[in-house]
Amino acid sequence: MISAGMIVCAFFAVVAWGGVMFHGHPLFSYMVGTSGYSGYALVYLFVAFAIFAVPLMTVANTGYAKAVLPDESVLVKTIKVVLVIQAIQYLIYLPAVSKAIFASNIGYVRDDQYDTAELVQFQFYAFNILSRLYLGMRNVMIIVAFYALVFEKNHRGLIKIFFISSVVFPIYYFTAYASRAVMMQEFLFMVVLIALLAGFIKGRMIKKSAMYLGIAAVPLIIAFIAISNSRFGELASYMFYRYLGEPMVNYVGELWPNLTRHTEGTAYFTLFSKLMGQKVEFATTVEKWDYMREITGVEPSIFYSFVGGLNIEFGYVWTLIIGVVTTFIVMRAVRPYNVMTLPKCIIIGMLAYMCINGAFFFVLQGDGGNLEILFTIFFAYYFHRFSSGRYVLRPKDRNFDTLVIQHESVK
Repeated sequence: MISAGMIVCAFFAVVAWGGVMFHGHPLFSYMVGTSGYSGYALVYLFVAFAIFAVPLMTVANTGYAKAVLPDESVLVKTIKVVLVIQAIQYLIYLPAVSKAIFASNIGYVRDDQYDTAELVQFQFYAFNILSRLYLGMRNVMIIVAFYALVFEKNHRGLIKIFFISSVVFPIYYFTAYASRAVMMQEFLFMVVLIALLAGFIKGRMIKKSAMYLGIAAVPLIIAFIAISNSRFGELASYMFYRYLGEPMVNYVGELWPNLTRHTEGTAYFTLFSKLMGQKVEFATTVEKWDYMREITGVEPSIFYSFVGGLNIEFGYVWTLIIGVVTTFIVMRAVRPYNVMTLPKCIIIGMLAYMCINGAFFFVLQGDGGNLEILFTIFFAYYFHRFSSGRYVLRPKDRNFDTLVIQHESVK
């Protein structure tokens, strides 16, 4: 089984290949123009990515000897609370999702999002707060749900409902945004989680999972094509190459030669700015782009990968320092390396999520993205605090009947 880290790096390589295809497209010189490209920029970009990916390539593999389970009572109570929150989210976003689905041109729905601060504003302030909070924890909940689905033997009906609800919600939510890339990246996120826990999953279940993911990919591909055709018409095929490969091309052709100043954390880390009492200078996406463009001298409305996003905020040197510090903290937090735990799965899973989306942009930006950082830390600590003596040993092969939950003896 290919490791989770290899899948993430392979995806990054595909995006790099897309950059070559985009640059070589017949329409490139006409649509984009030509400019010089620095080899140093590409070297820096790949080195920076490699630094952040170290935990994925070393820890995120299938060589775990055992998996430790969280406290069952705490897990079940958490699932029930989150299910209630999810049900509310499905209901309150239904009008926006319906609007996108039944729009005469779904491409217009996507374009409209750039001029609004939030997709939905609710009459009750509590709903706005609840929505923001859940959007910050939605990917962590996918990890929790999948971990419970693999290991827990009791409450199977509840866990299956929780898993399905958690996995479907991002697709449901981003349908309202008519966002194609996020849907596909969530799909790849699930593939990475399966690879991460593959040593504890039956061989036939992996085959079934591959089949189900293949089935799920069909409507995603249809939606991707429909939205692309609605927005770009005859240019849809060119735009496919552009969206796949433009982060690399933009990085070496636009950001590297033109970045003059940095936003010092004020553009992407707005929640932390608010918590420190600082004023946020923009309310909508367009206003944020204007703010960033004025300071940095680069065009902020295009993709530069997550490395480029951090460069815009902190510069080239501090991006590398942040990468080294992040890798050091993650590697310390997930020891011992041969034991899987739910907190470790959350940390590694969210790092993979950042890198998958980070092939295009820095996904942890804004209030929602900043909340994802905070909820990753919170739930990793939360399930570490409520760990238990239950564990399962990794089967010698994947033809096992069932995982056997064992209990550490209390001395």
